[in-house]
Amino acid sequence: LVKIGKAASDAVAAAVSPTSRDLRRRALGILTRIDPRRAIPMIVDVFAAGLGREENWVFLRMIGEPARSYVLRAAASRDVAMRRGGVRALPALTRVRIGYRDYDGVSSGGRSSPSWCRTQPVVDLLLRAVGDADTEVRLAALKSLAMVSPCEDRKMPLTRMLLAALNDTNAAVRLAAVAVALKTDETEKARFDALEPRLADPDPNVRCEAVAALGQLRGERPRGVPLLVGLLKDPKAAIRRRAALALGQLRAAEAEGPLRAALGDEARLVRIAAAASLAAAAGKSTVRELIKLAKAEPDQAVRMEAVRSLSAIYQRCCERAPRGPRRKAAAGPFRPEDAPQAEAIFQLLSRMLTDPLVDTHLPAIQALARTPKAANKDLIPLFILAMKSRHPVTAHTTHHLIMGGRYRDERLLAPLHDAILRGLLRGHEFQVVSMLNYKRSIPVLQKAVELGGLRRQSAIGALLQMGDEGAQTALKYLGHPSAGVRKVTAEALAHRIQYPKISSLVRSALNSSDERLRQGARRVLAMVPKAVSTFEPLAERLRAMILSGSDRYAGYFRKPDAPGVQAAIRLLDDPSSAMRARAAAILGEVAARSAVPALCKALADKSAIVRVYAIEALGELGDRKAAPALVATLRDRAQTVREAGAVALGRLGDPAAVEALVKALGSPEW
Repeated sequence: LVKIGKAASDAVAAAVSPTSRDLRRRALGILTRIDPRRAIPMIVDVFAAGLGREENWVFLRMIGEPARSYVLRAAASRDVAMRRGGVRALPALTRVRIGYRDYDGVSSGGRSSPSWCRTQPVVDLLLRAVGDADTEVRLAALKSLAMVSPCEDRKMPLTRMLLAALNDTNAAVRLAAVAVALKTDETEKARFDALEPRLADPDPNVRCEAVAALGQLRGERPRGVPLLVGLLKDPKAAIRRRAALALGQLRAAEAEGPLRAALGDEARLVRIAAAASLAAAAGKSTVRELIKLAKAEPDQAVRMEAVRSLSAIYQRCCERAPRGPRRKAAAGPFRPEDAPQAEAIFQLLSRMLTDPLVDTHLPAIQALARTPKAANKDLIPLFILAMKSRHPVTAHTTHHLIMGGRYRDERLLAPLHDAILRGLLRGHEFQVVSMLNYKRSIPVLQKAVELGGLRRQSAIGALLQMGDEGAQTALKYLGHPSAGVRKVTAEALAHRIQYPKISSLVRSALNSSDERLRQGARRVLAMVPKAVSTFEPLAERLRAMILSGSDRYAGYFRKPDAPGVQAAIRLLDDPSSAMRARAAAILGEVAARSAVPALCKALADKSAIVRVYAIEALGELGDRKAAPALVATLRDRAQTVREAGAVALGRLGDPAAVEALVKALGSPEW
């Protein structure tokens, strides 16, 4: 349909389904590409119907200026439905947070283009919309405000409209207003003053959100703690729970007594919240209470939270332990006041590793691993216990802790081998067994290969790193009866063919008496890209480092004429477009002026992304000899390439480019 173009817009528009989100998203995406002006009102209508999602904002950003004008007109329209859609679509014109990422400007092929609408005017529009006569518009405006990310061009004051929304007759509006009031750019005192009356709101949901909001205002802790302590006796269990969690956020040591009393609350969620919050405010009596809960509490969720809190307290004791040569010998591994409770918690956490409730194993082992060496009560048996846990995450975490602590103890060998066979190391087999006994580990890795699954690939990779004996063992799998084993081995060897020892092993297999082994060796060499096989060793090493994600190649470029520059230039001929693009980017980063001719040649690459990175590298190098080649990119078939070319010419500042740039002002692409 995209290839057919505008003639297909009627069919695509008819496919915008109000019931299927996936079909609606696909249809609107296609319509945005083939008939953007027709797509704009349809996208706003989707928002007006309450069906809009983040992907619809992206479509509006792709369309650009026409979408901006339409959305602004819709937000000021007299028609209620239009206003509703416009207000819900307004965040598309700002810096907005989607999930955990900030998006700014217009999304275009994965690249950030200059912002075409400032955030502050949109925030001002939304603040005015908070006072709209229509309830749905007010609610939409508040939700849109909550999505606009803090940035330099954003000031969100506690306006009269927002204060009025906190007292709105509609409970949903008040609930949304609480969230926005917390995000305003005001002092914590002003926000506290605005939110405090909502603690007496008739709607319990609004009260819950207000309580949670006060827990985030740490600057007003002296005023907030007494209010929250009083709410621990509220008739509503949800309020009591939120109050307990908020006291934990404020780290209110003065609330230790009330929180300890809340451990006996009739509502289990309140008891769980109290146990979690006591981790931040715990004295000796509280530790005793938590230990009692962890041992005898019938409710498993409360028990687990008590163990987590004790783990946090124990880790805090470990962090406060005296360090360095000047510490007093009498002080021991913990501060004197911490030592008794640390010892009691250590005993409990050790016991937890054999507890039937497997969810307690993970926090227990994480805390025990923080034990200072001076207080180490021989952790090896505890590690062995944790690795036998029925909880796979606990066993996996224990392996990481062993690697981090570099515990070299023969007692760990058997449980680690068992973990390899259970597939718990998830690609870390070599890192673990390398700390122990190579020769005793090779048979276990061979057994893991036979068991199959993901452990097969990891085991072969580990064998290839274990010296000549391990590599020879792995090479034999090229002649294995199983096609799956042969395939995994060939891929692993091809991935490491740049290492001389691996390369010589594979080539020696070409003369083997075993026909299947000879076929496997030929298969490995066929999998290696031809261009790579002709590279010099330095280019091969550079390619391997880039593939592994390592940045250690920086040492090759300490001088402008360093040999690494020639290696990166060779990689501009790599079969992989991603590798060619990365090579171009590196040449720009290291200011390799000798690479200008090669980068100009890369402007004819068949991959648009490679051309873009080559253009950006030339712009960074600033060599005006590249100006004629960059002027030619303004006629490229890909919009992203033309856009990058215009930016690079601006950076070069060559007057010869003026005529071509003026002509580009007439482009239909904004």
